[in-house]
Amino acid sequence: DGVIGGPPCKAHSPLANVVRAVHGPESVAECLIPEFIRVVTEASPAWYLMENVTSAPHPEIDGYLDDHFLLNTRWLGNPQNRLRRFSFGARVPASPIEVQPQAFEPFEFEPAVTTNSGGRRAVIKFDANGRVRGKQGHSDHHRLRSRSIERMCELQGLPRDFLSDAPFTKQAKEIVVGNGVPLPMGRAVAKAVKI
Repeated sequence: DGVIGGPPCKAHSPLANVVRAVHGPESVAECLIPEFIRVVTEASPAWYLMENVTSAPHPEIDGYLDDHFLLNTRWLGNPQNRLRRFSFGARVPASPIEVQPQAFEPFEFEPAVTTNSGGRRAVIKFDANGRVRGKQGHSDHHRLRSRSIERMCELQGLPRDFLSDAPFTKQAKEIVVGNGVPLPMGRAVAKAVKI
């Protein structure tokens, strides 16, 4: 009855600008939202749901009333600060879906789980000749806190040992966990669609 998907967000991620600047425009993955639109158009379901980063374009599909909303896992009681855009489309006439947040979000929270669980934020400074100067991103306040795979799983709503037996490298596990929709967010959206 429905098509659910999250086309890879690399083309629209804020980090894509950094990748383009460092490695060139061809280094960023292409936008696959047109492919999502093609799948929905050919399948012609009663409804569709698409998840992506907040800066991704909305799918516009003929014959569907499309509703867009932002959702943060913190609004669902999860300690991770992860904001995502959802697009819900249903055959006309349709009504929008409503996700029920908790009354209070956690006061203390952690940055979003990403495919890069550690590293440095580069702070670019230029000299009078336009050359990069100084030690870029080496001070403590520019360092991203390194996280274990177990902590990444936990923040995504998964058991800490979720990938302990998986035959993946550490980097592959980070990619799997970092690209996923947090389980509490997925459950809340699924419940809203079901109603």
